[in-house]
Amino acid sequence: MVNRILKWWKEVMDWKERFEKLLPSNYINGRAFRKAEMRKLEKIMSYPKGKLNEDERLSQKMLFQEQYKQLERSLYPNPVVRLVRNAGKLAFASLKWTYNKIKGPAPTTNKNQVRNEKTAPMSDAEIRQFLKRSMADSKTINQQGEKTTAAKPEINKKVTANKVKKSAVIVPFKAGKPVRKGL
Repeated sequence: MVNRILKWWKEVMDWKERFEKLLPSNYINGRAFRKAEMRKLEKIMSYPKGKLNEDERLSQKMLFQEQYKQLERSLYPNPVVRLVRNAGKLAFASLKWTYNKIKGPAPTTNKNQVRNEKTAPMSDAEIRQFLKRSMADSKTINQQGEKTTAAKPEINKKVTANKVKKSAVIVPFKAGKPVRKGL
């Protein structure tokens, strides 16, 4: 199996060599470039140890003890500054972890929406088929809309008062109590 840590470290070294060819040496030895290299190393170090095999864990530990510590000492020569920086990173990480634990996992579905059981199309053929179906559906809806709009003028004809038949409706009414007139 390929050691991912060494592979990623090789990518960092290739990145560094590429910039060494392009940029002058005073920039490569400068603080900004070393900080960028340190961020790349931190990204490699932040990969979860549980997902690594034994060889990769050992490589990660060696990389941390040798390269990362050396780079950190060159960037921050004052031990108090290193201590404060590392304590700040630890405090921020613990606050972030606590917030995520309190907040809880994100809901999988919105409670106000009906769950859609359709799956999204994955291949090009499925996308084309989906588009054809949706275009066909929209055409049938448009055709149905045209049929109903054609019938609307007949339904909404203006009726004059002379043509309307007046009819009286007789409602049976039984008074339970006598009706009083007046106040």
